[in-house]
Amino acid sequence: MRFLIFLVCSFTLTSCCHTKKESFAMYTDYPEVDQNFMIQGDSILYFVQNRHEESHIFRIKNNGIDTLFTQNPILNNIYLSNGSITGLRDSCGNEQYNSAEKEINQALGQEKIERLYSGHTGKYLIYKTTTTQNVYLYSWKTKTQKLLLPGTINFQHVCFSANDSLALFCEQGKMYKLYLAEGRIQEVVTQLQAEILNPSFAENEIYFCSRDTGNYTAIYRISLSGSSSKAQLVYREAKNDLRMPLKQGNDLYYIEVSNSNYLLSRLNLKTDSAITINTSGVVYTYQAFGKNILFTYSNIRCPKILVDYATDLNQCFYVLPLPARDTTLSAALNTKESTDSNTYNIGTQHSYGKAVVLYIHPGIHNDFSPRYDPILASLAHKGYQIIAPNYPGSTGYGWSYAMQSQDSAVEYLNKLKLKIKALHPNKQILVLSQSSGNALAEKLISKYPDHITAAASLFGVSTGNTPNFKVPYVYILGINDPIVKWTQRIEELRHSPYYNRSIRVYNYPAEGHWFRNPEHLETAIHRIEEFFSTQQPKHI
Repeated sequence: MRFLIFLVCSFTLTSCCHTKKESFAMYTDYPEVDQNFMIQGDSILYFVQNRHEESHIFRIKNNGIDTLFTQNPILNNIYLSNGSITGLRDSCGNEQYNSAEKEINQALGQEKIERLYSGHTGKYLIYKTTTTQNVYLYSWKTKTQKLLLPGTINFQHVCFSANDSLALFCEQGKMYKLYLAEGRIQEVVTQLQAEILNPSFAENEIYFCSRDTGNYTAIYRISLSGSSSKAQLVYREAKNDLRMPLKQGNDLYYIEVSNSNYLLSRLNLKTDSAITINTSGVVYTYQAFGKNILFTYSNIRCPKILVDYATDLNQCFYVLPLPARDTTLSAALNTKESTDSNTYNIGTQHSYGKAVVLYIHPGIHNDFSPRYDPILASLAHKGYQIIAPNYPGSTGYGWSYAMQSQDSAVEYLNKLKLKIKALHPNKQILVLSQSSGNALAEKLISKYPDHITAAASLFGVSTGNTPNFKVPYVYILGINDPIVKWTQRIEELRHSPYYNRSIRVYNYPAEGHWFRNPEHLETAIHRIEEFFSTQQPKHI
């Protein structure tokens, strides 16, 4: 199966075209591929490339590639439904989706969809609603929906069998089988002590991940024929999490999280020999496509692209040409700031004349991985040196590290800040945070404001207290943000004695917890850079 275009001789995925264009659009105006894609059978692939506010849906069939259709506004969460490709629409950025299919919307009534999963044939859909948190099964045969789980929060990792007779899902850390024709649910008992992640079908077995009683997640398998068989350990790494296992013949594919790089790896179960397909960056999702493996990928310089891994050649190919990108952003430099996690230093050859930006990543139980970010790329291009740590609480460094407190994270960030100042005594330190990272940033600045010149927050989660610090702060908020309630947040900021003196707020209509409109993203980048530049001398 050879339909792909650009050969990658060594898997760096950084061969973007150089441009001297200086506008912010250089970092926001690119046709990024959505990380999710659909495969029908073993010869038809659907994927989405988003540009501005349009989705371009591509189909690969019979060794050819064509644009199936263009959708405006953007389609999210594309899925296969009754043999056709479609998706969800978010009309105002609040992450409450309607289906592009009127039948599904009619079945839901006033309910909105949070996320949706479809099988290989599109005969069945499983979706979770936003307000009630109910999980439903929709059958195209009967054109009816059935309530599977009422009011559940931790529902994830849905996987369909090849013929769409069974589905697997995880809920509250446990794994369940769903008999789709009947709508009947049965727990799969594994006898493991920790939550189950990423189940997948493989002939008469289920492969999945769990850390059991260890510090890192490993790969296990269990027989489909029994409901209470003990899970068997398949493979583990001493100091890295393993995720998303998929068995294909004698090969086991999986994601290994190494220093916050998400590496697609291949283990031969007969010989126990393993290879790593990408050496850095992030593989988001992957699926088998005939004898090949398709995956979505990004690294520090390259926005999300779709890549084909030819198993017989052990080589990777781009599915579409890479967008023209600026190449002055250097690859992440792995600088150990502690024995537990990694801190990344992002910069260009121009990054030594301006201040240092301490970037506090979103999702306290998440990580900073070396993937493309248009705001960080723009700041680096403008001459800022960016330090992006994985602080205590970050995932990928073991369960014990991920479970550390926010106070531990704040203490670590302060020590890192002092180290930055010692290394760069003549540079000013700026703080940039996103989402829940802002709660850590506010705690850091409240307790340890010394050496911090200014801070910027993107869709920042509050600490619950009125900001009462003198450090200049700019807040960028989405009016329709489902996580950070705008009315509550703006009222909190207005009660600060420093509101309109050292606190600035920019509100974006029709935006939620991130930017849908690329023009809004461009203006936000401009405002952050302008704000930072006014807080420091012209020449340091």
